Amino acid sequence: MAILLSSGVPMVQALETSTSAANNDCVKDALVFPSLVMRMVASGEKTGELPSMLDHVRALYGRETDAKFKSLTSIVEPIMIVTLGVIVGFIAMSVIVPIYSLVGGVKWLAPAGTHQGVC
Repeated sequence: MAILLSSGVPMVQALETSTSAANNDCVKDALVFPSLVMRMVASGEKTGELPSMLDHVRALYGRETDAKFKSLTSIVEPIMIVTLGVIVGFIAMSVIVPIYSLVGGVKWLAPAGTHQGVC
């Protein structure tokens, strides 16, 4: 691709040529860009404002990534809260249940000199 660009081939055409020439599927997948990006790169090349267009593409995908990250966070956050609640509840019950069983097993004896039984 560097050879194509250095010889004056437009970037969009160099990307398309590189994609079709790649033998590896992973490389082909990495070289495939959405049509919006290809059109913006072509427009940037025609107007001489390629860096500006690429900055617009970066900003567009940055906003899109932020939106997806926020939606993922809003899904994961309640799941983590419930999971932590279950863990804390389990720990609390594992401490409280043995204490109650010990207290329930102890016979309370009244001190000497007090009346036990019916009034």
